[in-house]
Amino acid sequence: MYYRLTPSYALRSYQRLPYLLYHLDVRQPRNLTQADFLLLRQCDGETEIAETKEGLEILKKYEQLGVISPCRQGESLKPRQQYRSFPNRYFRTIQWAITGRCNYRCRHCFMAASEETDTAEYSLKECRDVVNQIAECGIDEIYLTGGEPLLHPHFLEIVDLLVEKGIIISVVSTNGALVAAPLLQALRDRGVRPSFGVSFDGIGWHDWMRGVPGSEQAALDALALLHQYGFPTFTETNWHRRNLPVLMETAKQMAKLGVSYFKVFRTMESPRWSGGRNDALSYPEFFDACLPFLTDYIAQEIPMSLKIRGFFACDPGGEFPQFLAEPYNGLFPVDRKVLCPKARAITFLDPNKNILVCNAFTGSVTARGKKQTNLTQMTLQQALTDSDYLDLVTSNVAALAKHNSKCRECPYLNQCAGGCRAHAFGVDGDYFGVDPCRCAYYEGGYGEKLRRAVALGVKKAGG
Repeated sequence: MYYRLTPSYALRSYQRLPYLLYHLDVRQPRNLTQADFLLLRQCDGETEIAETKEGLEILKKYEQLGVISPCRQGESLKPRQQYRSFPNRYFRTIQWAITGRCNYRCRHCFMAASEETDTAEYSLKECRDVVNQIAECGIDEIYLTGGEPLLHPHFLEIVDLLVEKGIIISVVSTNGALVAAPLLQALRDRGVRPSFGVSFDGIGWHDWMRGVPGSEQAALDALALLHQYGFPTFTETNWHRRNLPVLMETAKQMAKLGVSYFKVFRTMESPRWSGGRNDALSYPEFFDACLPFLTDYIAQEIPMSLKIRGFFACDPGGEFPQFLAEPYNGLFPVDRKVLCPKARAITFLDPNKNILVCNAFTGSVTARGKKQTNLTQMTLQQALTDSDYLDLVTSNVAALAKHNSKCRECPYLNQCAGGCRAHAFGVDGDYFGVDPCRCAYYEGGYGEKLRRAVALGVKKAGG
């Protein structure tokens, strides 16, 4: 008898994860037992499978799950389904800043190490090499960012390189100024449909934050055009003292433009934003502002998902609320939990070929002169196999507790699990330092306060 994997599945092996069933469409891995994996390796349409009792039970299980199907001999797998083994650790996604150049002068830019704009940029030859390295690491999803990625003179050629390697472009982060119909049509012609993340910092305040007159209208026009062409969009809004009064108006405007989700956060510490301290919200002020906003957002049933970065998320109407600052599920000792699950899944490449924990580290790491893992020193595969970078992103809560006494002695450590490493590093340059934003959340009892705000919003909505 012959079986083959259905078109959405493939088998993969990585360092420490040798038996993975990989869903190609949603880029989701699933650990298998060795026995299941070895039998599924035979489901290639070419290998005759012996009829044993144990084997038939495994085949029946995966056939019911839609992973395999009976076939005739010779109905081989598609090229992307062929088994591949990679010596590096598994990472789901690459976030790649293809250029440091930008046409704006954002007050809060965490990519910049100073007031000057980074002009570093990958050449087309370097881009081709990076794309090949990404594919060789078994990574098939990418977020394109910058600087302003649409400023790269070879943007569409980079897209073509990624398409050729079967790497899915999930997100393009842009300020919107260069979003135009010919670009969107070119992407559609290539069958590429990323989500566009467009920064928008409040009705009436966007120009002030971005440092360029007309940037607000450009962002609004870009969102409207993206919706017209059928590209999903999300927005990111930095909260500060000046734009607090217009946040609800801003959310409603984003919903009218068809934005999928509205992502908000307190403007983070960065070398450039240090000059705006008078406009920065303290951590308690930020959370206190979140409470009435969240209640009103749910009560008014705004048809757009909401995410308060790192702390809360809900779907339209306040459905399925998630309290993101309390991630520990109790399934294993908290000290074994990696400090940042997102950084463990997503690798960030900056315009200078540095491999960083995440994009929020870019300016701070450079400004502090910290040593960085770099593609000129080793390949991406080497970096994802054994490097200082890998040591950081695989660090766990036990390492944090060993390093600083406040976290070690904190009664909330089991719930908090250390908080955001970018917050900690931005404050004092210590990756294993204290995240003061997460401290304020727990010490101020904001988890319960957010729950009450959600409940009040649902009540006002008549839920």
